[in-house]
Parts: sequence; C-alpha cells; structure tokens
Amino acid sequence: MIEEFVSDIAARMGIALPEISVINGRDTGSFRVYILNIGTADKQISALVHQSELNELQDGFNCERLEQKIRSVLTRLKA
Repeated sequence: MIEEFVSDIAARMGIALPEISVINGRDTGSFRVYILNIGTADKQISALVHQSELNELQDGFNCERLEQKIRSVLTRLKA
C-alpha cells in the first residue's frame, strides 16, 4: 500500500521511480519503525516511516504527515 502511495505522489510531482522498498524496522532496533527506500536511476534516499503512519494510510485517513515526509524525500531526489 505504501508503495502505491509513494508512486502516486511521485507521478503528481513528475518523477519516475523504478525502486520503492520497505525494510522492516527490526533492522533499526525498533519494531514500530520501517525504512522506506525510494530510488531513481542514479540516487536512493531513505526515510523512516512509523507504524502509526502506515496504520492511518491503511485505514484511509488523511496522511498529511506521511505525505509531507514523502514529498520531502522526492524533492531531494529531484534536485
């Protein structure tokens, strides 16, 4: 679900993303945090995504904080 959310935002920003992946937060020492890797052909940037943000997205709530976080990552990729 998060991959589609990111792809949709990227498409609205005019960015083609060949790579979007989510890594379980256990790698970071936390069970409630995930690493979201977003990449283009020549760059990759990661962001931390909290379980509460994923829950809001899954439940269909307005995810402004998550959208702002993703837009920030995509802006850095575009630069």
